[in-house]
Amino acid sequence: MNPGELTCSRSFESLELDSIAQVEMFVTVSDHYGIQLDDSLARGDTTLQETADLVQEALDTAGGRQQDASAIG
Repeated sequence: MNPGELTCSRSFESLELDSIAQVEMFVTVSDHYGIQLDDSLARGDTTLQETADLVQEALDTAGGRQQDASAIG
């Protein structure tokens, strides 16, 4: 695959990622960013953009929890 073919609208299935690779990717991203992604959302039709949106939402939520905790202390 050429880098130009890797777009936000590509699904895991179109990238030939099997279900195990999809879940592993969610776990790896979760660990990397210190967030919790629901790996049941890693499906063949899930797009890279949808995944990015899930990551951003989890980061925003985690950031809000951190701000809430810092306001207490």
